[in-house]
Amino acid sequence: MHILLIFCTLLLVGTTIGEHVTVTYHYWEKNDKIVERVEWFTKFVSNSNRFWTSNLVYLQQNDKVDRIQISSESWKSATVEDTITKIDNLDSFFVSLFQKFADKLYTNLALDSLPVFDPSVFQKSYHAYENYEINAQSVDTFKFDYWLKISDEGGQRGNRHVFALLTRKESFEQWEAIMTFVDSLKRSNQKGYIVDCGKENTVCPTTENTDIPVLYVFRDDEIQLVYDGDFQKDHVYDWMLTIKQPEIKLLKEEIVPQYRSGIIPGFDRPRDTVTILFIHTKKSKIWQNYVKFAKENYGKYHLTALISEEVKKWSIYPAFITMKPQDDYVKAFTLHKDIDWNRMVEYLEDGVHPGCHPMTCASEFLFATSTSKPLVVYFDPLNTKNATAFKMAASQEQTGVRSAHFAAVTGFDLFGLYIMSVFNVNTPSYVVILRQEKGWCIFSRDIENDTFSSIRTWVRNLEPTICPDFIEDFKFPITRLNLLERYEDVDELEREHTSVERNRDEL
Repeated sequence: MHILLIFCTLLLVGTTIGEHVTVTYHYWEKNDKIVERVEWFTKFVSNSNRFWTSNLVYLQQNDKVDRIQISSESWKSATVEDTITKIDNLDSFFVSLFQKFADKLYTNLALDSLPVFDPSVFQKSYHAYENYEINAQSVDTFKFDYWLKISDEGGQRGNRHVFALLTRKESFEQWEAIMTFVDSLKRSNQKGYIVDCGKENTVCPTTENTDIPVLYVFRDDEIQLVYDGDFQKDHVYDWMLTIKQPEIKLLKEEIVPQYRSGIIPGFDRPRDTVTILFIHTKKSKIWQNYVKFAKENYGKYHLTALISEEVKKWSIYPAFITMKPQDDYVKAFTLHKDIDWNRMVEYLEDGVHPGCHPMTCASEFLFATSTSKPLVVYFDPLNTKNATAFKMAASQEQTGVRSAHFAAVTGFDLFGLYIMSVFNVNTPSYVVILRQEKGWCIFSRDIENDTFSSIRTWVRNLEPTICPDFIEDFKFPITRLNLLERYEDVDELEREHTSVERNRDEL
């Protein structure tokens, strides 16, 4: 369900507007070594960030010193500068200065740029969702019959889904739910309706959590499921497509190659993760556990199975095979021994994580750290080490029991520089991040000629209760950065759907 890479942009002034950075070299007399490196780093930061442009300014001054200033056109308060004192250590100087810039930029974004939500947007942008809102005052009870009646088209019945969002019109979270819901309905071509629980009706549940949006899906003659995820990114849309599939999709042998490539009927783009259980009979504890997991997690995973006596010809054990069509290094991995309930759950839950997480925005970071397992980050801002070997080895970890998840920050990606600056890391390092109750526990060690097995052993032997560097939550406003990202996503959806509906009215 986590299709984040498509949506993550460099979080600066908006999801559709690029940012510009200016590097200024203040000099008394130009130093050729400094000129060469400042020109290289100015280009490097632009090449490392998809939505950035950069330029270099030379400015002669009266002081007999060399100074470098980095500034953002949109965020003047993020300006940093420093004096060059060691010509032989310019690379370290520029890494340190750009990290300070990234830290100041994202800290200012988190503390100063979060807008105050204006509830009048529900009325101002009513065009975006008015075709989905219904008057529920006359509804006697919360029955499927009512939703079936108002969604009926030509008397077509059988295996149809109807979605109902129960919400209020007060907070950003509720506005986010409405916009995401409408966008998901339109893209998936599903039937759905919005009920305003702020108005008098007998539909909305009378619970203490009436301020939290509730999304139901009906199928034929009953409530099939209540959505328990968030309303961010593509999560609702992906859920809508997934629940139209069986809890476990039974495959025929001839369609397996198509599934291996991630191309699955009912989805509009290749899936990042495809899991198939190959088993010869349903009279198996493994199958019973799989059915139980599928039922308990319906909508969160797209699960499939091939049940055939032919399976015994090539495997003496039932086998889970997970395909990763988008992975650069490992396209598939398997689990075929010691498949008890706990091992199966761990395998399926870990399977939705990539071999090596991207780390370019807040939502990607939060996904990578969303489990109880540590996150191991390979940090090499100047690409001086072998990042490819690390990424390949991290992907290979998917083939066994994962002791950690992995990510890489290479180049001058400014969000990655910001993360490492918060965690007090400024040299090529392996960084282990452990989420704790009130902050983040950080372990690090220099990147040397390590084998991946030695890194794995180091991580497994770390003692979380002995934390060498603890970063309190207030020093790392990642939740606010994620909220800002959500605001920008919702603003984009609101502009898109309001414009579409107004244009339709004009026509």
